[in-house]
Amino acid sequence: MAGRQASDGADRDRSSSGVGARPGKWLAEAGYVRFRPIADIRVPVNDEGMAQQVRVYEFPETAFVVGSDPLVCIARLSAVLAFMTLAEIDEAFSGYASYRRAPWMKRYVGVWGRKNCQRLRRFLRERGADVSLHRERPDRLRLTSYKTNGERKKVRSLKHLST
Repeated sequence: MAGRQASDGADRDRSSSGVGARPGKWLAEAGYVRFRPIADIRVPVNDEGMAQQVRVYEFPETAFVVGSDPLVCIARLSAVLAFMTLAEIDEAFSGYASYRRAPWMKRYVGVWGRKNCQRLRRFLRERGADVSLHRERPDRLRLTSYKTNGERKKVRSLKHLST
């Protein structure tokens, strides 16, 4: 084989084991342990190995008074996306609200209604977030948009939702 250095024979042993050889067998013989990845467990952790803390703000919002509880629950978009996607939030709650916080224009996402606020916090905890609740409106926060799909679906768990 041109361009390849001669080896001590270990390469021949791995490649000459034939079609039925187990991939990674030579790793096991060398003392390496191969673990199978655990599926569906995405728990973002910080540098200390603790679950990522998500600061959730709960406050009354006058924009959602029409036919619903005026309570709004929001969290930083970057923190929420570590645990669930906007599509999952949209499907589970039949909509969501988007906020921006000046002067840095940090993005926040959330839901309105007391029960929806409880469900959002529960869904985040089920996905491994350490939720800290702050019952105050962050300074310089503005509602930028909200999306609603009419009547809310009866979603009790995020397990069956597609990501």
